[in-house]
Amino acid sequence: MVSRRRLIGFIVALVVGCVGCWYFPLFHVQHIGVMAKIDKAAKVSSGESGPLDAADYVDAIWNSPLRSGGAGAEIIGLWEGYQSNAAAAQKEFGRQVGIGGPWYFCVRGQGTVESVEGDRVLVRVRDSPRRACLELGTLVGSTVRDAVGAKASDFTNSQDFNAIAAALNRRVEEEVIAPNREALQPGVTLDFVGCAKISRKSDLDPLCLIPIRLRIRDSGGTSVNAPDAVDGLAPL
Repeated sequence: MVSRRRLIGFIVALVVGCVGCWYFPLFHVQHIGVMAKIDKAAKVSSGESGPLDAADYVDAIWNSPLRSGGAGAEIIGLWEGYQSNAAAAQKEFGRQVGIGGPWYFCVRGQGTVESVEGDRVLVRVRDSPRRACLELGTLVGSTVRDAVGAKASDFTNSQDFNAIAAALNRRVEEEVIAPNREALQPGVTLDFVGCAKISRKSDLDPLCLIPIRLRIRDSGGTSVNAPDAVDGLAPL
């Protein structure tokens, strides 16, 4: 009788544990190539023992395949994934910081500028009735840092981790937003890579992005970007 009770207790505990891991996974799958590059930079810059070099860490992220469109999710694929199974789309494409928090995504796509409203550029995404919104204002917060996969465990304190967010935001403002702001006018076509924070389904349309790379094209399809905005990266 005692053995049977123990067996039943063990089975119940096992089921509860499995359910807990399903809803609150201990890890989320990331794009291996990108994260391996960032991890390598973290190890080299810290010498595996000293403090991590924030500049090297940011460089590794900034020069990773994420900005060349070599990683991240197609924006249409993300929309379709959310429509069919939001939880599966989150696990496949996104990254969650903490249990129950918002999800962060790095996405890419193509489209045409529909309107410019102050620091927001509304883009009609190609082959979709939905729209993306490019945020061009002063950047605060950690959306870029969290979407590209920077890890708090690489830092000895939260102050250094927050400094990475600020450094990435400066890069975006200086190397992506400022050189391209004037060219983002209604009717122009562009390829984009951007970072999104999604808390609820209403955030999906328009999906607001902080652009980390832009390639703006004229009517003939030729890039009209400022040179420093695209040098050194594979074509989008």
